[in-house]
Amino acid sequence: MADKQILDLTLENNPPRDSTFLEVQETTEGSKYIALQTITGNDVKIINTIDDFPAPAAGVITLAADTAYFIADKITHSERFVLADDSNFFGYGGGSELEYTGSGTMFTGNDTKNTFRSVKLTCTDAAAVVFDVDGSGGAGQSLELQQVSVPSCNRFVESTDVSVNMTRCSIIATTSGVRFSGTLQPFFLCEITFIGVTGTSGICVDFASVVMANIIADLCTFAANASGGRCFKSTAAANGNLNEGSLANIRGVDFFSTTDDVWLDGLDEDDVRWNYQNCNNIADSETDGLLAFSGNSTATSISGADTPALVAGTWTVVDTKQMTGTTAGRLTTDSERKNVHLNVNVALGVYPDGGGTKDVTVYIYKNGSQEADSATQFETTGSKPAYISIPWEVVFNPADPVDPTYVEVYIENNTDGTDLIVSSAKLRVG
Repeated sequence: MADKQILDLTLENNPPRDSTFLEVQETTEGSKYIALQTITGNDVKIINTIDDFPAPAAGVITLAADTAYFIADKITHSERFVLADDSNFFGYGGGSELEYTGSGTMFTGNDTKNTFRSVKLTCTDAAAVVFDVDGSGGAGQSLELQQVSVPSCNRFVESTDVSVNMTRCSIIATTSGVRFSGTLQPFFLCEITFIGVTGTSGICVDFASVVMANIIADLCTFAANASGGRCFKSTAAANGNLNEGSLANIRGVDFFSTTDDVWLDGLDEDDVRWNYQNCNNIADSETDGLLAFSGNSTATSISGADTPALVAGTWTVVDTKQMTGTTAGRLTTDSERKNVHLNVNVALGVYPDGGGTKDVTVYIYKNGSQEADSATQFETTGSKPAYISIPWEVVFNPADPVDPTYVEVYIENNTDGTDLIVSSAKLRVG
């Protein structure tokens, strides 16, 4: 008998029936039970040695479908594993280890769904790849990784049209952590996970030009630790890695680069389909815009009393984030998000063209229509500007990216048709 081996999976009353337990025989201590999470598979294979797997053919072990392989000890092998649908791997922490001594790929799969939980995957050869999975011939293919540890490899996951979902994993690779390719829409989840790359120009996560339905990275660490390395990389056009209307949520993520402090390649916090929040080296994503001018002498043409007109003047686009500003005084949201409530603040200095005393009303317009309750009336006299400010809120709810929400400032003379000069103006959304 080996010093330690798995004897049985049991659901007996002792231990309790509501959990799955391992009976572990240790020659010096007798048996003990280790509680497990749920093991999925119609058949369960306990792996104490490499011989407990199916027999290899030409250095390749083809795994059985709908089978749970429980790794009971450190297993050293040079054979490549071919995944079948739901050929899943389970373990109980650091004692469950597959050590791959080959220089090729450790696991390959075509059109399969697979789960790896609580196992350590070690590559001793510097060129080794852990996973190379391809789902281009099927739909809904996935690789679920939970509490998986990989202390070294060249590339961790090469995914073509396969959803890669990772939870509480720790990965160290040379060239790439996860690299996507293909044309379908995988979903990427990475929670409380570390992915580090150590090689020159290494990429933690390479989204390439794949279009995804959703991307979530939550409470993670990505570290690019050599010259030219990047944490996230994309070769798609701006926002091209997500479907129209979809949103990548990157929350509480630590980005590290020990050489050139460049974390994103082909991506930016102002990309409207990416939302970065509480990340150490990336600014929070915001929908925000500021337009302003001062010293303006161009009159706003008033066609008659009580007739609003767009404020005339050449606006400066001071700053925009996920918005577009124009010199004509329009701020337009670039965001595709629905029902976003944003503050709108307006400040103007106004006097009549030619003097006199006039009653004036200022309005905020949304998509060319008056926000009636935004009306703010005041009196201005002579050539010294009267100053007014308006706090407001607008629901930015684009019906379609080609028909986005925008705001402008209009002004009307309530006394007569005299033109008005807006000498200074501020329009802020955010």
